[in-house]
Amino acid sequence: MLVASNIDGIDGRSILSRSMADDLSGLGSGSTQSLLLQLIEVAELSRRRVLTARGLSKDDPWYIAYLGVLGSLPEAPDRDRNRYNNLRIDLKFEDILTIEGVDDPSIQDLVARTTDPTATSAVSLTRERLPSGMVAGFNKGLPANSRFTWGESPERSSFGPNIIVVYEPGSISDLALLWNLRARFAHPKKLPLAIPLTNSVLGDLVYLEHEFNVHHHFGFANDIALTSLSVPMDRLQDLAEATTLRVVDSKKLIGPIFGYCVTSTDIAQFEAGEAAIASFTPTDIEVLGQHYLGSSNATWLRSTTIISRHRLPPSATMRRGRYGETGYLHGQLSTVGRLNGFSQICVPSGLEVLRALAADRSLTVRLSEPGVAGEHLVRATSGDLSMLASPGVIELMSNLTRRGHSSLVKRRLDQFLAGSDELTAADKYDALSSRLDEAIGSPELDETTYMNFNRIRGYLRLSKNETSAWIGWALAHRVLLRGIEAICPSCNHTQWRTLKDTVPVLICHGCGREIADPFDAMKIDHQYRASETLLRANQSDALPALLAMRQLAQVLGRRDGSLFGVYPGVELFEAGSQNPSSEIDVLAVLGNGEWIVGECKVRARGLHMQDLEKLWRIADRVGAPATFAVTADRAVDCTAPWKVTEDPNGRPHFSLMTALIEIPQ
Repeated sequence: MLVASNIDGIDGRSILSRSMADDLSGLGSGSTQSLLLQLIEVAELSRRRVLTARGLSKDDPWYIAYLGVLGSLPEAPDRDRNRYNNLRIDLKFEDILTIEGVDDPSIQDLVARTTDPTATSAVSLTRERLPSGMVAGFNKGLPANSRFTWGESPERSSFGPNIIVVYEPGSISDLALLWNLRARFAHPKKLPLAIPLTNSVLGDLVYLEHEFNVHHHFGFANDIALTSLSVPMDRLQDLAEATTLRVVDSKKLIGPIFGYCVTSTDIAQFEAGEAAIASFTPTDIEVLGQHYLGSSNATWLRSTTIISRHRLPPSATMRRGRYGETGYLHGQLSTVGRLNGFSQICVPSGLEVLRALAADRSLTVRLSEPGVAGEHLVRATSGDLSMLASPGVIELMSNLTRRGHSSLVKRRLDQFLAGSDELTAADKYDALSSRLDEAIGSPELDETTYMNFNRIRGYLRLSKNETSAWIGWALAHRVLLRGIEAICPSCNHTQWRTLKDTVPVLICHGCGREIADPFDAMKIDHQYRASETLLRANQSDALPALLAMRQLAQVLGRRDGSLFGVYPGVELFEAGSQNPSSEIDVLAVLGNGEWIVGECKVRARGLHMQDLEKLWRIADRVGAPATFAVTADRAVDCTAPWKVTEDPNGRPHFSLMTALIEIPQ
């Protein structure tokens, strides 16, 4: 949780060892600023009422409830800190604020103070210079009914901030739980709240259940969670039976804390992943003040630079540098520079992020051979995989990347097996097909077939203009190569040659003689063949993985950054091993750093239960919240393994079939 939270460091307070606290903290996190010094510069602050937990004894059952919601301020002056900050040594908070304590604690009084619009709390004072509170997300729309949870706790999404903590009086654990739950939602003036386990606890719960003024209303439900670290679950269940509250394990409700900040937008031009931006934008200067930013008091500020629609997933490896300096949290973390200075920012590549996430799992990762081939094709298409998502395009590319006449042999094999009563099992087909591929071998570029415009149009099943537009795109992105078919009059050798080979003269590949008139006198019938990039991608069976990437990006790639990226084939290595422990055909990285792993098959009949069991073992190793299988075959051709919806442990599993491709209308 600390890795994903906008927290520079922690103070062990003798609870954690110094070494553990240092490991969880960044360089310079021990530097603090006096709240009193910050508040002096805030105009008109003395006119506001500040609510605190003053007046309550630490032994009072309600002390934790008030302290976790309102906070408190010291009554005596800190002479050493005042002297360090060049303040009057006897200066106290009462000298600049109107502070109110608590006389008669109760749930009604706590709710009245929490929702009072004319007052602020001691906790809220700490954000005076940081106006924007970043709130954790939760389900604000229709009730969630999907099996896929994005790697997040369904309880966090369902209940949001509607949480009540019941605690044993004096429970420090529940005080920390209450603070974390409220900080996750930027300390709202409503729930989460806490109540002590006293004789009036049931009446207090009923009051909160019906006090809609403190509820957060979203979606179609109004569920409120009841949780605790000090009260046993069965006791909570007994309390909940008299209400509509639902008992939830606290571990399922806590999550990263994003804190407060000043938000601004700037435009930067990147070169090789780097750019220089102003240390402070005009918005920063307006909100924080030019005088303040130009002083040494602003040295504690941290800047987080997040690239629009390119939020980085949280990673322990990326969070801190080698020497404890700040690293990356959704974007680059850096200390601020001079008021009129510039900061250098760097954006890690997708593969660097993947390697960091693998290191978090004590793994190393590299692209597999299909992954490299798929990456090259993605780069060639400039990421526009939609131009490949058509049954006709898939069939076209399959035929363009086969050695001459091999398609005929495989077609005859399909016809033979379809009409055979003895060889109908999928494993027999796979064995024969595998041996046929091995016997035929991988074709060289010069051995592949080529087609003219009309044949390509027949495969694509598009109009003349649409086919022309697709071919133009394929040529521009080096997916196809254009040439001519030349026939040698001396030896009748037919060959595909590029147009530039015909100038000034064309030499036959068959007999070595000069071809005087290589094409028809009336026209040039252009012939198209697969490029080396397309050939390698198809030979590596990378196409289903690429189509799966496109489909996952459409389904999961929401604007909120739920999906970081998809990788077409990676190999995993255990720490210190030289041999890959496993290979993942398609790997999707979610915005929270979780992985979703997938298995790709060119033909639907190639998937067996042992393939899924292997996939699930990989998912267990990397902690994947879901798995999937991919084929470009039709759903009607898919057998029982494609209909599996979860693994033996209940983890969601889904299949991508004809949804991968679009049928032209």
